Amino acid sequence: MNTAAGIRRAALIIGAASLAMSLAACTSDDPVVGAAAADAGATEDLTPVTVGAVYTTAAVPLWIADEQGIFEEHGLDVTITQSPNFAASAPALLNGQMQFANAATAPIITAIDKDMPIQIVAGVQAEPADPTRGDDQVMVVEGSDITRPADLEGKTVAINAVGSGPYVGIMANYLEDGGAPDGINWVVMNLNEQIPALEAGQVDAIVASEPFRAAAADAGFATAFNAYRAPGIDVIPAEFSDAVVVASSKYLAENAEVAEAMREALIEANDFAEGNPDAVRDLLVKKLELAPEVADAIYLPGFRGEVEPGDVQAMIDAMLQMGLITNEQDATELVWMP
Repeated sequence: MNTAAGIRRAALIIGAASLAMSLAACTSDDPVVGAAAADAGATEDLTPVTVGAVYTTAAVPLWIADEQGIFEEHGLDVTITQSPNFAASAPALLNGQMQFANAATAPIITAIDKDMPIQIVAGVQAEPADPTRGDDQVMVVEGSDITRPADLEGKTVAINAVGSGPYVGIMANYLEDGGAPDGINWVVMNLNEQIPALEAGQVDAIVASEPFRAAAADAGFATAFNAYRAPGIDVIPAEFSDAVVVASSKYLAENAEVAEAMREALIEANDFAEGNPDAVRDLLVKKLELAPEVADAIYLPGFRGEVEPGDVQAMIDAMLQMGLITNEQDATELVWMP
């Protein structure tokens, strides 16, 4: 049973998380200003580029590459411009005011399906090798009969967005586990509303991303399974890149050397992040203004800069099966290679 102390502590974590999300969403940065700043600040031997970044754990490799001098080592003078979401970055990316942007992989596949001319350059966040430590978990009340994806049939499940990466992961595993296509009652709900809804019995399960997973666990709720990697089901490959950096196809065709430098820099930065979890947590405190105790409690994602087309193809196929996209796609064309 959930204790009152646990619920109060979870509320504090949720409050801190909501503050961080508000800070990430509310920005006065303008992509045009960012591009101008990059041009003004570049030295003669560095190439100026602007990157639109949604400030979540998916921005960590960008921050590391900036603070550790990795961008400069690869000949880049990078301006990181905060963006509330990829939709806000896309116009500047396509008109050349911004050269790169980070985003979750599933929405990128959807955008490309709708003929947006972009390609994936590098990864910035991946599912951890150990699914029990993944930062997207299906959470339930203690003693629930939900222990695997098929158990969600006939249940009400809270999700922050239909079509998100965790949604695709759960549905892919659920269908593979024998669940009926329309068997889950999905309820779209803000992340900070899901734990109270689970406590009140309004939903049977929630899809908790960090730091809300930590808050749910602290309140006494149990983990049923990982959103992407359910036990015994291999629809979504291990260490799948669930967030990436993209660029316009036009920019990549005309600036292959710069794109290769960005790709190599991010591979190096991801390797640093994967090997230095304390540095990652320090960045989350600094950049997202998370309380240190919250940063310490969360499960960190994996970090992998190299994006495997086969992994992306698995997500494409899953999204096509569930009707989230309408066109067959070849992941080798989505993932840019130098």
